[in-house]
Amino acid sequence: MVPVVCKICASRATLYLDDLFDDRHGYRGRFQIYRCTRCGFGQTSPEIPQDQIADLYTHYYPRKNLSIEELNVRPLRMRSSFVRWCQGVNNTAHYHIPKRGRDTRRRVLDIGCGDCTSLREIELLGCEAHGIEPDGNVHGIAKTFNLKVHIGALSELPFPDNFFDYITMSQVLEHIHQPVMFLHSVMRVLKNDGQLIIGVPNIDSRLRRLYGKQWLNWHVPYHLGHFSRTSLYRLAERSGCKIVKLRTCTPNLWVDLQCRLAAYPVEEGKPVPFFHGVPEPNREHVVWARWKHRFRALRIPFLRLVDACRFGESFLVIFKKRT
Repeated sequence: MVPVVCKICASRATLYLDDLFDDRHGYRGRFQIYRCTRCGFGQTSPEIPQDQIADLYTHYYPRKNLSIEELNVRPLRMRSSFVRWCQGVNNTAHYHIPKRGRDTRRRVLDIGCGDCTSLREIELLGCEAHGIEPDGNVHGIAKTFNLKVHIGALSELPFPDNFFDYITMSQVLEHIHQPVMFLHSVMRVLKNDGQLIIGVPNIDSRLRRLYGKQWLNWHVPYHLGHFSRTSLYRLAERSGCKIVKLRTCTPNLWVDLQCRLAAYPVEEGKPVPFFHGVPEPNREHVVWARWKHRFRALRIPFLRLVDACRFGESFLVIFKKRT
């Protein structure tokens, strides 16, 4: 058997979990998680080849069911810092772009812009928004809202050097095949005084320890890398940048989805309806609905305490170029 080598620090990685499958969108196949014995980075095996990733997202991710009318009726506004704290969504990268007047135009690249809501919110900040997204379903959304979106691999960066003031990636880094090489290329298009802002799941979160193989953020085969605090600092070191801020955040919605998924009878090859906007009432959902209302009043202070103790579900990381 060929030994597995850590993509971050090149140390030995050992088998951590076995027999995982897509518990969300119905892709068939069984996968393992290997974890580095030195920096704690986890990696999914086998990996979907990079040239097949775009097709994977286009056919399995639920954006193919999105309608322009649905996006138009969503409220488009930047939430206040207090609301973001209560909802636990401060892991959303573009929320950390400082507000300035429109006379100081800034360029922002959102890598993995999804349904383009992030780009529309970035424009509310008075910024020039650009996006990259591998999911071909996004093409029509970008055209409707007249947004600058490059449809292609996340590693494609068709921009000049030192072009962007901010680069944001919300829950994207875990989808990258070679994170060290990728961050090198990202830093090329970032200005010397710019910031790279990333939200990425925390492999050492409290919920991961609680739920084990049922953890929401294994999300195989779409998540290729699983980051620890140590692996993020090692990634910055090897990519020629530095971390200026790192903390954890736990979105309340993620906890709802985690509890609901744990109560659902998931089968390999079958998509889970509530991840695709399809209601399917059954006994597990009724039980979860009852407990959700009892737990909701207590979860905000509890989750914010978990975040303060650095065991939250997601990291929020701000990188700068090393000078």
